[in-house]
Amino acid sequence: MRKISLALWAIFGLCVAFFIYTRIAYFIEARTVLPQARGFVGKFYARYNARDFGYIYDKLSAAKFKKNISRPDFDKLMGIVYANLGKAKSAKLTGWNIRHSKGALYCDMRYRITHDNAEAKENFTLIRYQGAWLLSGYHINSKNLILKK
Repeated sequence: MRKISLALWAIFGLCVAFFIYTRIAYFIEARTVLPQARGFVGKFYARYNARDFGYIYDKLSAAKFKKNISRPDFDKLMGIVYANLGKAKSAKLTGWNIRHSKGALYCDMRYRITHDNAEAKENFTLIRYQGAWLLSGYHINSKNLILKK
């Protein structure tokens, strides 16, 4: 019975050590990934504020993103967002997650964005492709996109 108890404690200790190791590795990776991903979001908003939606689609978006929306539909969508919300004035990062899936590195970022006309909650899913971050998913939520003045 004592040998079983010691074996269980050893397994428990290994599990705790593995958990601590993965958390440390996660935060070390975050120190590299987050500044890069935040830089991407800055580029996104610089192009958004310049109404250069085509650049966002053509140069900053992953193939996976482009499979889900055509360029004309993306231009139309972003035009509606801009018309209702206006320029982005400030951004506050409210949450993030880094994950690996099917050999790719993803960074999910949640922001509260203050625009000229309203606030919005915006979520970005970024994928690292050939050393660069690209847009893989984009979601926006704001009352001004639903309710007209």
